[in-house]
Amino acid sequence: MSTAKDPRSAREDEGVLSSDGQTAIVERMKTVTNKTQRPLVVPLPRGKTLHLGPGKTAEIAANAPKHPPVQKLVDAGEIEIHDEDSRSAAGDGGGKAGRAWMPGHGSRTSHRGGDR
Repeated sequence: MSTAKDPRSAREDEGVLSSDGQTAIVERMKTVTNKTQRPLVVPLPRGKTLHLGPGKTAEIAANAPKHPPVQKLVDAGEIEIHDEDSRSAAGDGGGKAGRAWMPGHGSRTSHRGGDR
């Protein structure tokens, strides 16, 4: 009886997938966090732009941290970049996920219908 792991499952753990006999490396997304108290415009590769509010987080492509303008913001301490899975494992909740409350869009639990 063999105790070796299935080679296919080992490749999936490392981010390598096999499809139709071809092997491709799948890079994971990165998480970027705005460490300033002002909104930032983060220039991304291929002419794209990320608008990131104060203290907010967003996901970017795995190759984006290598982009020189992104590196400049990292070196200045204005943004931090983390692996996607490390952010969820930490569970620090720094991104304030979800939507903010908007006036006029609350619940209508006290609304009475009919003629008054």
